[in-house]
This record gives sequence, C-alpha cells and structure tokens, in this order.
Amino acid sequence: MRTRWKLLLGFLALIVAAFALQYIIAYFRTPGIVAQVERTGGLPLQLSDFRFDRMQWLVTVQDPDFYRHRGVNFGTPGAGYTTITQGLVKDLFFNYSFKPGFLRWRKFQQTTIALAFNARVPKEEQLRLFVNLAYMGTRNGHSVIGFSQAAKDYFGKEFQALTDEEYLALVALLVAPERYSPVTHQAESEQRVARLRRVLAGTCKPTSQSDVEYSSCGQ
Repeated sequence: MRTRWKLLLGFLALIVAAFALQYIIAYFRTPGIVAQVERTGGLPLQLSDFRFDRMQWLVTVQDPDFYRHRGVNFGTPGAGYTTITQGLVKDLFFNYSFKPGFLRWRKFQQTTIALAFNARVPKEEQLRLFVNLAYMGTRNGHSVIGFSQAAKDYFGKEFQALTDEEYLALVALLVAPERYSPVTHQAESEQRVARLRRVLAGTCKPTSQSDVEYSSCGQ
C-alpha cells in the first residue's frame, strides 16, 4: 500500500513540475511572441477604433468576467470554457490548430499558459490582440482573422463603417464561426444576434457556464 501511495505521489509531483515548467517557459516567451505579432503588422485595429459600448458588448458576450479573472474562468454563466486569454493562447502558442488531446492534456497546457500570459500582458493589450487575431471563419477559401478582415469579408466594409447590427453579427459568430456566418447562415446569425441583444439588455441570462447559446433567451 505504501508503495502505491509513493508511486501516486511521485506521479503527481511530476505533473506539478511539468506544469510549473510550462508556466515558466510561457512567462518568458510571451513578450517575444507579442512583439513578433507587432512586427508583422498583424494588428490593424486599435481599441480606440471601438466605441466603448461595442467593446462592452464583446466582453459581455465572449468573456463576461474578463477584467476580474487571471486568465481562466471556472464559473461565470455563459462564459464557456475558453476565456479571451485562453483564446489568444490557442492562436499565439498553438498556431490556430489547438486540440484538447489525449486526456485533455493540451487543455491543461493551454490553461497553464493562459495564467502566465495574463501575468505578462495587461488586459487592454489582450483585448487589442484578440480583436485582431480571433478566428472568424472561412470566406472564399481563406481564413478570416480579426474584426477588420471580417468586416470586409462578410459585409464589404471597413470596420468603422459597420452598423450595430453588423457588428453584433460578427460578435455572434465567434462562438461558432461556420455555424453563425452572416453570409452562409443568415437566419441562424440573426437568431443568435437576437439572443445576444436580450442578454445585453438584461432581459434574460445564461443558465450555466456552458450555456454559450443562451438557451433561455429564445430561438
């Protein structure tokens, strides 16, 4: 029995050491990765390009506890299981090809890296990265990355020219870009935007953390 406990404790110690090492590596890699994105010119939008209320809509829908959590969130209704910070980790550390993997090992990696990333990158900078780097579906055979490109590909406009309804349609598709495309799945997009509007107006609330579809807010 003692041998089994020793083996178990040894295994747990190895896991803790592995995640500690992952955290340290991510902590020191993060500034260089962000600087590389800056150098490649992949950040066309600034937060000043967003009206204050539009940015609040995005945060409320995508990661309602964003300004309070430390990179991960385990309990906010409607938040899902991927924060804005974790989404950035998918893009920057896994090159848009993230999969949870065996026993969700990569999900644990993503969570650990998100904690380190959040410790190094201020929240406002995280938002600037997110609006420029978020995966927003596929159009005409190419991936749509960021709100600036999405405005052009889905509505044929510059970002600043979007109406509120068009902007919300882009926010709506983040949870499932192919299913809620305002071009190829217009009806589904409009229904989701209607649910978003009810949540933003406070007339209904998500029922659990996993309720990213806002099931209580109508179809």
